[in-house]
Amino acid sequence: MAVIKLVATPRNEFGKGASRRLRSNGQVPVVVYGQGGEAAHYAVDAHDLGLALRDRSNIIELDIAGKSVACGARDVQKDYIRNSIKHVDLVLLTPAEVAARS
Repeated sequence: MAVIKLVATPRNEFGKGASRRLRSNGQVPVVVYGQGGEAAHYAVDAHDLGLALRDRSNIIELDIAGKSVACGARDVQKDYIRNSIKHVDLVLLTPAEVAARS
């Protein structure tokens, strides 16, 4: 298992149309849950995220405006006809969980 670093940009627009625009620009909508906080919405590069999700046990480290956050894949929605990722739910990992996965 590896730690894979990805750059995430915050999302302001939500809904079907906004998600379709993201996907047409090579991005995937991502929601980060966990540790009692509010859900946060981001966009991540589709190709890099696809490589990171080849092994679901990988730790995904999101770089959000210079701040690094460790996450694990919780749910992945795929379009099997187009062979693409439509949406990903990530859950925040505590330092103890990161150490246990390493």
